[in-house]
Amino acid sequence: MILIKKASIFASSTPMKIQDILVEGNMIQQIDDHVSLHDLPPDASVEVIEANERLVLPGMVNTHTHASMSLFQGFAEALPFQQWHQKVFPYELQLQSQHTYWGAMLSMIDMIRSGTTMFNDMYIHMDGVAEAVKDIGMRASLARGMIFADDQVDQRIQDGVQFAQRWNGAADGRITTMLAPHSLYLCSMDHLSRIGAIAYQESLPVHTHFLENASERTTINEQTGRRPAEVLLDAGLIHAHVPLLLAHGIHVDDHDLTILSQGNVSVSHCPGSNWKLGCGFFPLSAYEAYDIPVHLGTDGLSTSLSLDMYEQLHLCLLGQRQYTGDMNYPSLEQLSHMVTDQGMRSLGHPLSGRLRPGYCADLQLLDIRPRDRYPDVDEAYLMTHVLHQGLVNTTVIDGTIVMQDREIQTIDEEEVLYHVQQYKHQLR
Repeated sequence: MILIKKASIFASSTPMKIQDILVEGNMIQQIDDHVSLHDLPPDASVEVIEANERLVLPGMVNTHTHASMSLFQGFAEALPFQQWHQKVFPYELQLQSQHTYWGAMLSMIDMIRSGTTMFNDMYIHMDGVAEAVKDIGMRASLARGMIFADDQVDQRIQDGVQFAQRWNGAADGRITTMLAPHSLYLCSMDHLSRIGAIAYQESLPVHTHFLENASERTTINEQTGRRPAEVLLDAGLIHAHVPLLLAHGIHVDDHDLTILSQGNVSVSHCPGSNWKLGCGFFPLSAYEAYDIPVHLGTDGLSTSLSLDMYEQLHLCLLGQRQYTGDMNYPSLEQLSHMVTDQGMRSLGHPLSGRLRPGYCADLQLLDIRPRDRYPDVDEAYLMTHVLHQGLVNTTVIDGTIVMQDREIQTIDEEEVLYHVQQYKHQLR
């Protein structure tokens, strides 16, 4: 058990309160004004965290990244999207599972330090990533990215399906899996249709890149004779029983949105990556008009500024106000849900992302006492205007203290840094 004493929390629409939080197993068991150790079973092992009125929030979710790409951070800077991809791709061919293990481990340290408790990842050699997730203690939705640039089509699909079957529900349920055709421009209609059929048969969600770059519309039309969302529809991916997570989705039109709204579709907006690569502004209000859920991601560290979800909140807020000219859009509450419960639901975790009894014990304790400096603001304002990764003191994931006093508890950080440094030199 974990007992967090005197935490500043926001409960539903009520003002901030100072309350105790009791975690039993991997669930939040009780939130009350006072939880006494004397009320707990006498033989219970209880770790007490004295919050001293510091802020406790739900853990956040990063709904699109490539964690192992920390190995390429700083490698292909100041390049537009196509040139960046051309430079990085030959080096990705050198990767093996030991590289993806340590690269993912470094990214997860960054995520845990910034209050992120779950992430969604597609890449290559994903067994290494899954082992790293299991060892460090995070939640993750993982998929083997499928690119069909050679004649190994059957093997690529088999690898993706077998990975999903092998790891789904692993690490005490912290790992779930998806199928991940890389993108519409690197997968043919036949490939996508086969993946759509398997996703339906195996009850697996699908994760793919979609209209990240303006040139994709022309490329997809030339390759398929269809508009982008029509490709997804004809491949069987716009379906109520096939959860489809689209990464980026910048260059959509009303025709695309009409089709996307017919399925079980959500979109990961990655403002830091999109701005860094010059991909354009994201039409959040258009997705909202079609009732298509949007959440936030970072993309990988090779293209993103960081893996800090607080930074993504700030960038999304500023970008949308610049894009729309509306200083009241988006609402701060809407933004806060995008990195917590809304993102978690899109990854199949409806009981995570809120600080409530009966929800998973995924939470963050921050070194800030709101009553001292911000007595008149709510949780959403703090998340979008005030908080940053340097304030995160303790991170609890699935009922386990994974970081305390900014020290990772589950792995040796120095060992991670040593291996990452070695592999960065080898790969270059």
